[in-house]
Amino acid sequence: MLEGLNIPQLQAVTSQAKSILVIAGAGSGKTKVLTHRIAFLVKERGVSPSNILALTFTRKAAKEMKERLTMLLTEKEVSKMMVGTFHSISLKMLEQYGGEIGYEKYLSVYDEQDQEDILNTIITELGLPIKASQVVAALDSFGADCDKVEFQKDIADVVTQYRNRLKSYNALDYSSILTETLRLLRSKPDVFTYYHDKFQYVFVDEYQDCDWTQYYLHEAL
Repeated sequence: MLEGLNIPQLQAVTSQAKSILVIAGAGSGKTKVLTHRIAFLVKERGVSPSNILALTFTRKAAKEMKERLTMLLTEKEVSKMMVGTFHSISLKMLEQYGGEIGYEKYLSVYDEQDQEDILNTIITELGLPIKASQVVAALDSFGADCDKVEFQKDIADVVTQYRNRLKSYNALDYSSILTETLRLLRSKPDVFTYYHDKFQYVFVDEYQDCDWTQYYLHEAL
């Protein structure tokens, strides 16, 4: 398991520290260190695989991580971990506990075209001189802090209508998957405690790519 690791990689994999940040250039083996660290914790430290959460930014990266872990651990051990993108893991949380914040079990996920269509409908209904792209830019820019921002009144009106409409459709768009998961964790102590206790070891591949919403979500877990 530790064969093929250089000294800095070995130090990271076997570290006793509670938090580890690996800073290195592209192609230097950061994902290798992450997967070996997970395997080391399971095999050498006796950590239960079910207490491990590993987050990535793309489905391709999640698939690669699972493949690498399967070379180091058994398929059964890997299957007990939660390994996936921020969005896929968040969606699982909402499917399990979304009822706590008013969602039904089977959620619909709208793509960018769905989002644009709904926004254009709302803008037309309200007779406002703005474009859907302006609303999308506002939502994307502020993410988890959207509720704390004072938007231009026209945009604020559309945002409110859009959110209400998604909720009535029992639907989420790509960005609200994360913001609603964060709202779930922040507003429901029992749910927060469940996941905080469950995920005793949280790993993020390519952490430098986190936006503010993903950063807050990682901190919450």
